[in-house]
Amino acid sequence: MATVRTKRAAALGLIGLGAGFTTVAVLIPTYAAPKLVKTPLSIDAPTVATDNNATLLDMGAIDTGKVVINSGVAVTVQQYVTGEEPSNSDIVTIQSTQKVTRDDREGDAAVVSANVYRVTVDRATALPVQDPPATIQRYADKPGEEVVAEGVNFKFPFHLQKQSYPYFDTLARETYPIDFVETTQIDGTEVFHFSHTIDPMDTGGKLTLPASVWGLSGDPDAQVLMHRFYTAKRDLWVEPVTGAIVAGNQYARQYYARTADDPESVTIVEMAPALDAQTKSEQLAQAVRYKRLIVWGTQYAPMGLGAVGVISLLGGAALLWRNRQIDSTAGSDVQVAAPHEDYDRISTATH
Repeated sequence: MATVRTKRAAALGLIGLGAGFTTVAVLIPTYAAPKLVKTPLSIDAPTVATDNNATLLDMGAIDTGKVVINSGVAVTVQQYVTGEEPSNSDIVTIQSTQKVTRDDREGDAAVVSANVYRVTVDRATALPVQDPPATIQRYADKPGEEVVAEGVNFKFPFHLQKQSYPYFDTLARETYPIDFVETTQIDGTEVFHFSHTIDPMDTGGKLTLPASVWGLSGDPDAQVLMHRFYTAKRDLWVEPVTGAIVAGNQYARQYYARTADDPESVTIVEMAPALDAQTKSEQLAQAVRYKRLIVWGTQYAPMGLGAVGVISLLGGAALLWRNRQIDSTAGSDVQVAAPHEDYDRISTATH
């Protein structure tokens, strides 16, 4: 009997274990995974992009009454992205400090532009929330200006689809769709290629100088108002499981002109910086590590637990059924002994 009880307990234990594993396997992708697959709160990501053939307007020369355009200038774009407050289980505030410098100068004279972009995003979708509002700070002695950011910038959503996504351009301060182009590979890792072009737009900047300073034809003393325009073409390669941007090429041009298509426009900055080899390697390695964690946590672990759960359930049910069969067979083999002859004689004698 003890053996039968032990086997029955083992069978019930396997069934309970299988039910537990199966339940956990179901809960991981339906309940736990959405809570775990989120943008990390701890963000510390420096990146470097370079261009050895930029065209720049020498802003210092304008103060002396001259427009000087420098060509073939090497520039470096440094960006430092960190996680800031407010941040919690649902949102994270991301701050990007970006500085563009020309390599042929030092100190303040080397700085082409600098800004600090600060935005709070939903940790699951990577899309901005509107409270608190996003800000862009261009001057160290002035607070950031509020902007309406409605698109991705630092990363894309998890589990990308082959479709367009809204992208927020910090220089234009507008959101534009960025389109899926193709699936390709970088060092053996599948990535999605996205691209878009921003047509020339008036950024609101204005500058009035004599026509002679602008280098325009006509009356050299005529005061000519020029508007500041911006155009760009952006290509990004994104690891689709994590939404991490692992490579990018961005052409951008800012220029002064009377109209967007003015043939006598004056270039302010024209460059096409690309992430350097070290940054691309680090970005890709980090994306691959995070992808493995997500895939193991949301696919392989549930599949493994589910398989163990099903095997345990089937094994426990089979063991329980076998025990019942043994019990049934043992019951049918029990025989009642016939009365002994001596017992009959004794019984007769006593009567």
